[in-house]
Amino acid sequence: MKICQVCQESNHDAAQECILCGASLPVLPSQPETRTEQAQEELLLPAEPKAPTNKLALAIYHDSQNRVVAFFPIENDIMTIGREDASAGHFPDIDVSTLEASGVGASFVSRRHARILNQAEGLTLQVMANTTGTQVNRGIVTPGLSARLNIGDRIILGGRVRMKLMQF
Repeated sequence: MKICQVCQESNHDAAQECILCGASLPVLPSQPETRTEQAQEELLLPAEPKAPTNKLALAIYHDSQNRVVAFFPIENDIMTIGREDASAGHFPDIDVSTLEASGVGASFVSRRHARILNQAEGLTLQVMANTTGTQVNRGIVTPGLSARLNIGDRIILGGRVRMKLMQF
């Protein structure tokens, strides 16, 4: 397992670039190969799309395939996270329903799941009522309450959508 020196993300031993931030990884001494070629290809998918520059962003990653599927820059003081529902007038700033085609289980996320508040004292994740569950660093955040966010924190929405707060 290689650990990225830039973002501290765990990467496969054969990876040359970090799956989250794209930074170059150190070369490890060669070891006997035990995986098949097909299994290696599944673990070494590229980190696309490329990370934004000079921004704070949520990196959404596909846990079972070990790859980033999207970056959402934190650009406003209040950003809602959820799934779009045009008929009900729900248009979140971070629309996870766009990730369904990537195999991310976005249907488990509530339409109005959470809000990120970017305030002078730092970032906060505020969990909305009636959600399907939210975790920050493996701790459950009760609906109606908030959790302070730091760079490197891992967030799981609805038990399926995994993200990490990154500074690029």
